[in-house]
Amino acid sequence: ALEWLDAERIGHGYHVVQDEELYNVIKKNKIHLELCPTSSINTGAVPSFENHPAKQFIKEGLSFSINSDDPLCCNAGIDDEYKLVYNEWGYDASILTRSTFNAARASFLPQEEKKLLIEELEIIYGMR
Repeated sequence: ALEWLDAERIGHGYHVVQDEELYNVIKKNKIHLELCPTSSINTGAVPSFENHPAKQFIKEGLSFSINSDDPLCCNAGIDDEYKLVYNEWGYDASILTRSTFNAARASFLPQEEKKLLIEELEIIYGMR
């Protein structure tokens, strides 16, 4: 997807940690990773929350966002995913804020709409 389709975002992408070259390409090119923690466990893509690759993505400053994936099937909405990252993984509000801004920057909105969204987020988060 990266080489042939010039992907800008990858849904889940947890297994990139198994390929150092691919991981470095994603990091260098700031390819956005859409993380759905509960879904990754429910589907078996990741064996446990304790050693979840998302923690490495967060620690190393990759572009990521926390998302929900089929809330009805996973029985988890975006609020549940944020609570998991905050309460169970122990990250603070700055990580959740970073996730929100990363998602806005990586959105497929037209540039002008993306700019307006980021400006609105800056107001909401008290940055303006």
